[in-house]
Amino acid sequence: MENKYLELSRIELSTVGRKLRIMLLADDRHPAGAVRDHINAFSLYSSNTVEIVNPIHAECLANSFNSEIDVIIIHYSIFTLSHYFLPVEWACQITRFRGPKIQIIQDEYRNIDSMKAQMFTLGIDSVLSSLSLINIQKVYGGPFMERTNVYSSLPGYVSERLLQLPKTPLQNRQYDVVYRGRKNVSLGLLSKEKEDIGTQMSLLADEWGLDVNIGSEESERLYGEAWEEFLTSGRAMLGVEGGSSIFDFDGSIQKDVEEHIKHNPEAGFDSIWEAILRHHEGNLVHKTITPKIFEAILLKTALVLYSGEYRGILKPGKHYIELKRDGSNIKDVVAKLRDQAFLTNLVDTVYTEITQRQDLTFQYYINRIDEVVKDILKSNASDGISFGETFFKEKLAFTIVGHNKKENELRETVNQLKQNILNLENEINSKN
Repeated sequence: MENKYLELSRIELSTVGRKLRIMLLADDRHPAGAVRDHINAFSLYSSNTVEIVNPIHAECLANSFNSEIDVIIIHYSIFTLSHYFLPVEWACQITRFRGPKIQIIQDEYRNIDSMKAQMFTLGIDSVLSSLSLINIQKVYGGPFMERTNVYSSLPGYVSERLLQLPKTPLQNRQYDVVYRGRKNVSLGLLSKEKEDIGTQMSLLADEWGLDVNIGSEESERLYGEAWEEFLTSGRAMLGVEGGSSIFDFDGSIQKDVEEHIKHNPEAGFDSIWEAILRHHEGNLVHKTITPKIFEAILLKTALVLYSGEYRGILKPGKHYIELKRDGSNIKDVVAKLRDQAFLTNLVDTVYTEITQRQDLTFQYYINRIDEVVKDILKSNASDGISFGETFFKEKLAFTIVGHNKKENELRETVNQLKQNILNLENEINSKN
């Protein structure tokens, strides 16, 4: 089947047909509310019957994939290269399953080659990616994906649960600005902005007398109700575009970074940048709007963001307060943060516009995934797979996720097996 790259938003809805039974493999115990909202949306909005199964905690029994299961969807909360998230027994059963198989994936910056090999072994028919169409073709091209359709979608949508939560009036909030960033030294300058904007605002806050609660350490991250309470403790939240400006296809960049740190324990970002990262910067640039931004909007917390595209959804001045990367407009930012009428109008405007857009709702997203399922069933994408190919894939799946191999050993194994897969593909195609 010719590889196709499609916008999920362009899928037209058809008449609801036979009700299918979908097994959704997902970490429904994930601490982040945004992740659980994404998982629960399938049960809330699918026209099919959805059974949520957590392979981290559920034993894979012989009858786990019984004849009543029509479709398997692997949620992005399940990292399919890890034995912890996807034990060998589950991987092998997925490989044997002959019905449609869909994988939702996000943060596709690392382990790309290994992930594509695993998609091939599991027999994934369609992938839902947070990448743009242009980047999807660069990331998901190649022989392993010839049978796979890849759809571009957003990493998050409007949560009905957050819509129902009470909104704390801006005048009753403790802080002027709140933020939780993240340090990541190997994903390029775009990813580093998650840390930079917090550092920048902390320095400016001291100078301008702003009351802020900002942190970028892993120990400072918040989840669940604690995160939502944190968002409503600030009149505004800092933010940047999600994404990366370095893609590590074969894991070699991360390996080089780790080696550099091993030999230079005190190395900071500048040292790592000069030694390794600058040579890879911009090899592929992915930018998107993040679930965190939707959460702030739905809780009526104003946004202070670096300028960006935000998938064409947000505009500076209308939907958020723009903070220049050099901090040169901080006087204007502070004035707006202290203008109660301006802030109230800002949060009301973006809240109204975002919540009225049907294409940003989880229902819109899930309804189109239902159409993806129908399309796979119509095209019989899973037919014609021989016992020999299934056996080989099962062996490879066992190799990839089994035994908790170290990453460097896994990389060598996958590289060796890639050629075997290509040889098998050529043999199958020649026989067909």
